[in-house]
Amino acid sequence: EAFSDRQTKIVLTKLFELWALTSIREDLGVFAEVGYLSGRTIEAIRTRIVSLCGELKDEAIGIIEAVADPEEILSSPLATENGDIYGKFLQMVRTFPGTFERPAWWRELRS
Repeated sequence: EAFSDRQTKIVLTKLFELWALTSIREDLGVFAEVGYLSGRTIEAIRTRIVSLCGELKDEAIGIIEAVADPEEILSSPLATENGDIYGKFLQMVRTFPGTFERPAWWRELRS
């Protein structure tokens, strides 16, 4: 089926290639043992995996948002729609019960 969004097609194609090469990498020993892959090909697979990770890094948030649960379900301070991870983290710290109260053991330090 054709994609109307060219960028989406490019990202999904790279993601599929990364998945396929990573799957092959998991069984490199078997492939090499039976003679399907040479040392040169194995190195090319490893190099391409690293290259694809670099090419997809700017798309990582979009990919995760497409397949992961919404951040409200995850309650993750690192998952934010606007990318302000520090602001969200500080808000969670500031609103956590007891954040600005002295701990019960503080008196032991004063003695």
